[in-house]
Amino acid sequence: MMEALYRAWLRSVRGMTNLRMDILMEKNGPAREVHARAKSGDLMRSGALPNALYEELRRSASSGALERLWEKLEKLGIRVCCPEDGDYPALLKEMYDPPRVLFARGRGDLAKLSRAVAVVGSRNCSDYARRMAGRISKNLAEANVTVVSGMAFGVDAAAHEGALQSGTDMATVAVLASGVDRPSPAEHAGLYARILERGLVLSEQPVGHAARAGDFPVRNRIIAGLSHGVFVAEARKKSGTWHTINFALDAGREVFALPGRAEDPCCEGSLAMLKEGAALVTSAMDILAHFGWDGGHKARQAVALSDEEQRVVSCLKQRDMTADELFEQLRLPMNRLLSLLTNMALRGIIERKSCMEYHYIMEG
Repeated sequence: MMEALYRAWLRSVRGMTNLRMDILMEKNGPAREVHARAKSGDLMRSGALPNALYEELRRSASSGALERLWEKLEKLGIRVCCPEDGDYPALLKEMYDPPRVLFARGRGDLAKLSRAVAVVGSRNCSDYARRMAGRISKNLAEANVTVVSGMAFGVDAAAHEGALQSGTDMATVAVLASGVDRPSPAEHAGLYARILERGLVLSEQPVGHAARAGDFPVRNRIIAGLSHGVFVAEARKKSGTWHTINFALDAGREVFALPGRAEDPCCEGSLAMLKEGAALVTSAMDILAHFGWDGGHKARQAVALSDEEQRVVSCLKQRDMTADELFEQLRLPMNRLLSLLTNMALRGIIERKSCMEYHYIMEG
């Protein structure tokens, strides 16, 4: 904890960045040593850092900023952790340029963030996207999946609200571009308070930091980094949501998208994602099935199958088969069979493998 506290102080120094923290600690040792050396005026310097930063470090270390920060963290119930700590999320640690210190506030337990899906999309979203984001988030949380988003207007808020309706612990995590001590946007103060009760608010920004435009793309990499996959409820062609998607793709995470109206500009981005290979999602079951998570199996068991679908399932329970092999077994018209297979795949009952074989996934 002590190193995390000193790391939190270092991150709070004006002009500090992750790269600058790395350089300082490479030259001077852990953050605790950086603080001691800054206070005594004995910091080992690097030509890569501006002289003004060293002056800020000296001033901050000598002014009691560390002690004041500690008091504020204690008063507000804010925890801090570093990548070296056991409760630092393992998935986030895998990301390029992970936060060197993470601030957390709320009743949730960061160490229990084992299954997480980001739900993101437009701030000025349609009623359809808001409704579906809320419904899918609620169902994910009911299956003990933590919904991660950015507490922005539109899809983000709907995702958090939906997850909170589940009543489960660690239902949702909000990642802010501001410090965790203030709701951002301020209009979401009520939502912020409810998230603190049922989950966590996270940020790498220091306490008291007010969000600036450049902080949001940086925030989005954390949203992607915490999650096994990113679900896009709705996005325009040019949208901040693409930042999150690009971070997710760079980290090898799954991308899911809700289909929207072809003529609606609000849906151009999410439809483009589907064309580029995002998995089509119409329910939480699709996401749960993709990962083979408990809860997804329970949801799928409630799906009613037609006689023809039951015949397909009976064949695939024996072994994976191609459409041609299923045609030989079932003797259904090929166009009817392909329509059945597509519909069953969209509902999470079967999946098509890369070798063009179909695989029954209801039982994992």
